[in-house]
Amino acid sequence: MTRLPMIRLSACRTFASATVMAAVLVLLPVPARALTQHDWMVALVDSLGRLFGLPDQPKPEDYINILQGKRKLRLEAETVHAAGDGTTTMTLVNFGPFSGPGWLMGAGEPISVHLHFILPLDGRYRVAIAARRPGHSVAIGGQIFSVDADPLKLVRVEVGELFLGAGHQEVVVTLPPGGGLDYLELSAANLPAIAPQNGWQPQAPLTWDVLASTALQALGLGRDLPLTDRLLTVEAESLTETGGARVVEDVHLGRPSEGRWRRAATQPATLAVPLLIDEPGFYDIGLTAMGTRIDILLNGHLELALDGKPYLDTVALPTLFLPKGESRLDVTVPPGGGLDRVTVRARQSSQAALAAVLGLPAGDTPPTSADLDRLTARLSSANR
Repeated sequence: MTRLPMIRLSACRTFASATVMAAVLVLLPVPARALTQHDWMVALVDSLGRLFGLPDQPKPEDYINILQGKRKLRLEAETVHAAGDGTTTMTLVNFGPFSGPGWLMGAGEPISVHLHFILPLDGRYRVAIAARRPGHSVAIGGQIFSVDADPLKLVRVEVGELFLGAGHQEVVVTLPPGGGLDYLELSAANLPAIAPQNGWQPQAPLTWDVLASTALQALGLGRDLPLTDRLLTVEAESLTETGGARVVEDVHLGRPSEGRWRRAATQPATLAVPLLIDEPGFYDIGLTAMGTRIDILLNGHLELALDGKPYLDTVALPTLFLPKGESRLDVTVPPGGGLDRVTVRARQSSQAALAAVLGLPAGDTPPTSADLDRLTARLSSANR
């Protein structure tokens, strides 16, 4: 009789256990990857319709650049021009000072210099070049402008103003014989920055605070947050940087809050107002000022023009997100205009308050992809 091979029971049990364990592992869901700030940055730029301003292989700083809203660029000609255009990069200062590592010098005949770059944000831009000699032409955005510069030295010359779409740009500057080109400058009013309290940190985990505060900034919904009793007041007569505006006690143009205010003479005056913010969040800024047009610059970035009155009256800025620490508000009043005081009133900016406005949960669990999808859909709809 043939004897059957013996199989150890322990081996069978080990094999069966391993099989069951493998099956269980297959059935278990793969844990979702924790979202980072970079994930939200990408979603924000996409839902705001600003993808055109990205290079083909964007890096985190490209997304940050777009979200910062900066629309002032200086492009060094020697850095962005096409190779082989027949120019020579010079570092001589014989023709006046220049910016960057050098400048481009033409030859004995007209030369076309092709400048290539990515424009992060669209808008109506003022265009200028730093050039030498009359007879330049600038082809940009489907238009051609004639530009005459100083015959002897490099000088900045206004070219014109036009709308430019975001994305790849080619600007062709034709230099006259012996001409020179230092830089191309594009300038439009900056957009409000979208950023968390401590700036973007692409690899950091995405938290509800960062998600909610930046989503409210992008949607412009800070005004929907409830006001608080927290109020900061800065009297104009206490300022030290006043642009020549003097302290007056005139009351026939309105009653100043403390009996005195600052008034410009025959020239515009820019008054620097320091704002010490104790908590990051959304704030309403109001000015008691005089002047038919009052120009505002907040933290060297956001430019606003307010319509005032020919007497002291209160004008308001839109609700803005301010980081913790010192902000700076530059107020420019026209000749004869003036400033009495600036008030800053806080709005509720807790995580619960932000979540309530956005209709999001305010739990302890981190945001999920589904939360991002809901917000990006809302942003996309708002920006159509």
